Parts: sequence; structure tokens; C-alpha cells
Amino acid sequence: MCLFKKMIQNYNHDLRYHYIQSLIKKTNFSEIDVNKHINALTNDLLLLSEKYLWGFLKMVNAVFKIGFSIFALFTFHWSLVLASMFFAALMLTAPEFFNKRLTKVTEDISLSNQKLISTLNDWLGGLYDLSWSQVTNKLWSIISPKATELEDSYIEEAKINSFVGEWSNIISNISTVSLTILASILYFNGLVPFGIVVNIGSFIFSIFTGLVTISNNIATHISGKPISKKYQEILYTVDNRRIEKNILLPNMSVKLCANNLSYRYKDKIIKYPDFNIKQGDKVALVGPSGVGKTTLINILSGELSDYSEEFTLNGQEIKDISLNSLHHLIGIVPQHSHLFRTTIAENVLLFDETLEDKLPDALNEVNLSAVVGNLQHGIDTVVGPNDEKLSGGELQRISLARALIRNKEFLIIERNFCFG
Repeated sequence: MCLFKKMIQNYNHDLRYHYIQSLIKKTNFSEIDVNKHINALTNDLLLLSEKYLWGFLKMVNAVFKIGFSIFALFTFHWSLVLASMFFAALMLTAPEFFNKRLTKVTEDISLSNQKLISTLNDWLGGLYDLSWSQVTNKLWSIISPKATELEDSYIEEAKINSFVGEWSNIISNISTVSLTILASILYFNGLVPFGIVVNIGSFIFSIFTGLVTISNNIATHISGKPISKKYQEILYTVDNRRIEKNILLPNMSVKLCANNLSYRYKDKIIKYPDFNIKQGDKVALVGPSGVGKTTLINILSGELSDYSEEFTLNGQEIKDISLNSLHHLIGIVPQHSHLFRTTIAENVLLFDETLEDKLPDALNEVNLSAVVGNLQHGIDTVVGPNDEKLSGGELQRISLARALIRNKEFLIIERNFCFG
């Protein structure tokens, strides 16, 4: 059993790796549902282990036990084997009657857990705002429905598994009595010795406990199919990212041009004025909410490629340039940058050790050298979101240093300003 557990955990580890790899191949990270992926990498993998994989291994183990007992019965009399197979078929069909319900309840558990994670992330992350609004007492009323939905799904699953188990036990008891009667008839007809009648119970017990195991685990195996299918799709999905047709290397003179550029949403079309931006230019993109500022940034960064007319970088259409090239050329400091819970140095370098020599200059450029120097552990100080060691503005400067240290040809800084 320990070996089986180790096999399952190794398989889960491999699935997590492939899941993460499939995630980082997505082109539009702004649309990623973090709660969905947290659920997939935690709850769904647990469901997969308990319902699909572990149930399958238990069934394999039970098959070997049943096989040995059936072979022994066959040496006694063929009719005992036929009767055993008949009752086995009855028992193994039980889970099929609950196939749809088992599949649905597992999908419900996964979806309910995802909703609960989303609600917890959303509302627990805003406890500070709730406390100032004096409405923290309302928090449970928001979380409770999602928690109840998940609990109800687990209860429904337990009910279905209970029905399957009861059916299996009824068939097992009927089978034991029937086979004992059959062995007795064979004995009275001189076809088997009396010892077979006495010991038939142990063989029947071995067969039908194995069948109960298989029956119960067929149910869990069926219920785990939706989760397994999702991961199989990840393992065998073809990478459809943009083919690297045109590659622009960094450190080359670049020019960005828009001509009749527009982007269509379902309910409106955003049209942009023609413009030319050459290396060294500083451009402010201003306008009220909804005019297309973020859309233009998403087009330039390669997240949106279905724009109309011309948008070129050194004469090449943005949509035809590889994502790798765009990421080499363009640095973005988003409105709300994410600060990882690691050291200041690692937050700026992000695993690129070749940039270590540039770190002091980058921190100095964003006016952080003195601040970081006054910390007890300097650049090795561990920080994170809402960290108390640094102010909000200083945390944002770490994100700016992250972009500046990479010396991109274009640097986009997203900021919202309110006037009035």
C-alpha cells in the first residue's frame, strides 16, 4: 500500500508540473482565474487521488484475490464458477445505475470548492476595508452559502456511495446463501466432497469481499472521471501559441506605428488615432475610462492579436511578431504589481542571476538604495504584499526596478489619475 501511495503522489507531482507548464503557455494572463487554478492544483488533485487512482489500485488488488478463489472453485465444479460469475455481474452493474449522479456530484464538489476559494480570497482580502466600514459581522453571511453548497455536495456524494454499498452487500449475502445451497446439492449428488460444503464459505467470502471492493471503487472511479478527463486534456493538449515567425532582437532601434488601428468588442468598436513612436520618445496615453487605453497596451504586449488594420513595430505587424520577441522588447509596470513573498533582491531579479550586477543601479534609479540599505538584512530582506517594512510607494518602486533592470526598448507604466 505504501508503494501504491508513493506511485500516486509521484503521478500527482507530475500532473502539477504539466498543469503549471500549460498555465504559463497561456497568452492572456490578465484573464487567468487564479481561484480556478488553485482549486485544480489542490482540491481537484485530491479528488483525483482518492476517487480515480486509489480506487483503481484497490480494484486491481481485488481482481487478483478473486481470480485465485475462482480458480479454486473451478477445480471443485464448473457450476460453482458459473454461479459466482452470475452474481458477480449483478454486483458490478450496481455502480452503472448511478453513473450520471456520481459524475455530476464530483463536478459539483469541484465547482463548489472553487466558488468557496474565490469567495474567501475576495472577502478575506478585504477585511481591512470591512472593519473600517464596521460590517465585519456580515462576513459569515457571505461565506456561509458557499461553504454550505460544498458541504451539501459531499453529503450527496456520501448518500450515493451508501446506496451503492447497500446494493453490493445485499447481492453479496444472496450470493453466499445461493452458492452454499448449490454446493450442498452437488454434495448430495456425489459431485463434490462434504469438505467443499464446509469450506465453500471461505472461498465465497474471498470472492465477494473482493467484488464489494470492486463495486464500491467502480463508483469512486466513475465519479473521478471528470477530474481525470480534465488533466488528460492538459497532458495531451497541443501548444497553440503564436508561431515564432518574426523575431525582433532587443537593443535595436525600434519604431511603433499605428494606421487606422481599431479593436472590436461585442458591443462597440474602439478606434485609435494614427501615431508614430520612435526610440527615446516619452508618450502619455490619457483619456476617460473605457476609451481603450488598456486595450492598446494588451495589443502591444501580444495579449490581443485580433485587431484591425495596421499596428507595426519596425514595419512588422504586432500580431505576426513572436510573443518571446515582444516580451524581450517591452517592459510593463502594471497599475497593481504583484510583490512575491521573497527577498527584495529576488523580487527584482526574478530568478535571473545574470542581472545581479545591475541590481544596485536599478535600486538607485528608483530611489530605493538608502531605504534598502537601512534595513537589517538589506536586499535580502523578505517582503510581500502589504508588507510593513516598506511603504506602499516603496513597494511599487520594487516593481519599477524589476522592469528597469531588464533595459527593455519600451517601458509601459500603467497609472490611473483622478482630476477634479
